[in-house]
Amino acid sequence: MPHSAVTLLAAAMVFTGHQRGHYTILNDDWRSTNNTSNQIIHCDRDVNWQGWYRLFLGQTSAHIPERCVEKNRCGTHAPLWITEPHPTQSGEIVNRTVCNTWMDSCCYFNSHNIHVKLCYGNYYVYKLMKPSTCQLAYCAGIFTL
Repeated sequence: MPHSAVTLLAAAMVFTGHQRGHYTILNDDWRSTNNTSNQIIHCDRDVNWQGWYRLFLGQTSAHIPERCVEKNRCGTHAPLWITEPHPTQSGEIVNRTVCNTWMDSCCYFNSHNIHVKLCYGNYYVYKLMKPSTCQLAYCAGIFTL
C-alpha cells in the first residue's frame, strides 16, 4: 500500500436531528496516538477530503486529540491535533484550528481549520481539510468524553 493511501472503509448514515447526512468511516490503526512506528510515513495532503468522516481505531469510535501530540506519532512525522475542545451539545458544529507537532513546536507548520460535529449517539464527525504540507496526518485517540 503506498504511504499516502488512506483506508476509507464504508459510508454510513448519520441522523442529525431533522436532516439526514452521510459520513465516511476512517479506520486506520496507524493514526493512533500510541503509534510510534516510522517505517511508513503517511501524508494526508494527498487525500481528496470530501464530506464528513468518523474516526475508528479497530471497533472503537475515536476522535482527534485536543492537545499537542508528540512528533513522529500517528504514522507521520508531524501529527495533526485540534487546539480547542470538541463540541458538547448534540448536533452542534464548531470550527476548530488544527495544529501539528514538529521540532520543538506544537504548531510548527501553517495551521488550518476543520469543522467538528457532535452527533446524536455521542460520537464525533469531522469535515477534514488538506494540511499545508506533506508528512502531516490526522491523529486518532480513544479518550473519555
